[in-house]
Amino acid sequence: MSEKLTSPIRSDQRGKLRIGNDWNAITIIALSQSNPLKAIAELVENSIDARATNVTIVRGRSEGRHYLEVRDNGQGIPRDTNGRPDFRYVATHICDSVKRRLKVEGAAGLQGEFGIGLLSFWTLGEEMTLTSSGADDRAWQMVMKKDDPSYTVKAKRSLFVEPGTQLRIARLLDGIRSLSGEKIQWYLAAELRDRIRHTGVRITVIDKIARKQYAVEPRQYEGRLLHQLPGIRATLGDVYVELYMNEPRETNRVALFSTRHACVRRHFRGGRTGEAAVDRTVSSRPHRCAFHQFNAWYAQRHRPR
Repeated sequence: MSEKLTSPIRSDQRGKLRIGNDWNAITIIALSQSNPLKAIAELVENSIDARATNVTIVRGRSEGRHYLEVRDNGQGIPRDTNGRPDFRYVATHICDSVKRRLKVEGAAGLQGEFGIGLLSFWTLGEEMTLTSSGADDRAWQMVMKKDDPSYTVKAKRSLFVEPGTQLRIARLLDGIRSLSGEKIQWYLAAELRDRIRHTGVRITVIDKIARKQYAVEPRQYEGRLLHQLPGIRATLGDVYVELYMNEPRETNRVALFSTRHACVRRHFRGGRTGEAAVDRTVSSRPHRCAFHQFNAWYAQRHRPR
C-alpha cells in the first residue's frame, strides 16, 4: 500500500509591509512634530533647499487673525508639463520627496528627503496657503487645512508676481500667537547655525505685532550643537541653554562660576574670555537656581560608569 506524500507546510512567509489607511498615517506623521519652533525651522530649510538667498519670516495679524508667513527668493515649486507649479505632486507624494531624487542625481546640500516638512503647519495653525509662480508669470496657490485630506489649487490674482515661494499659515493656534519674533530669531540662529554659515543665506524675522525686525545671525561658537537638551526652569522663567561638542584640545576649557545672587557661565579659549549662550540667572536662593540645576544634570549625564 503506497503512502500519499504531502508537502510540508512552510512556516516562514515573506512579504512587504504596506499602509492600511493612508489618511491615518498622514495624520500621525503630521502630529509627530510637537515643537512649533522646530516646525518653523523646517519650513525655512525648505526655502534654503530651494536655493534661496533671502528668507523672510513675518509674524502679523490680518482681519483679526494671526498669521505666520515664510517668503523666499528661491527656485519655487517645480513645474509640471504645463509649466505650472506642480502642487499635485507635492500633495500626493507625502514621504516621497523630490529631494530624494535630486540627491540620487547628485544634488548636494539638501536636508529633507521625506516630503513631510509642509505637514509641520499642523503644529502652527489651521490653514496653509502655498504660493508659487508658473512659466506663464502667473501666481498659483495651493490651500491645505488641518484635519482635512483634501487640497485646492487655484490662480491668484495679483498685479506683480513675486519670485520664489510664499507660505502663509493662518488662524494660528492659541499657544503660537504669543510666539514672539525675538524667540523665533534666537531659535533659528542656533538650530540653523551650520546651514546659514555654509550657504550664506540671509534670514530676517519681521514681527509686525511688536513692530520689530531681527536679523538671524548664526552663533559663532565652535563645535556641533547638541539638540534636545532638557528644559531648565528658574524663578524668573525658563533658561535658554546651548551646548556645543568640540574637538578635545588643550585650549578648550569650560568654567562655571556662581555668586551669592547670580550664576554666570563663561568659556575660556586661548586665554580670552567669551560669554556663553546662558550667561546670567538671578535668584534669591542660589542652591535652587538654574546654574545648580544645570550642573546637577550635566554631572548625572556624564557620570563615569
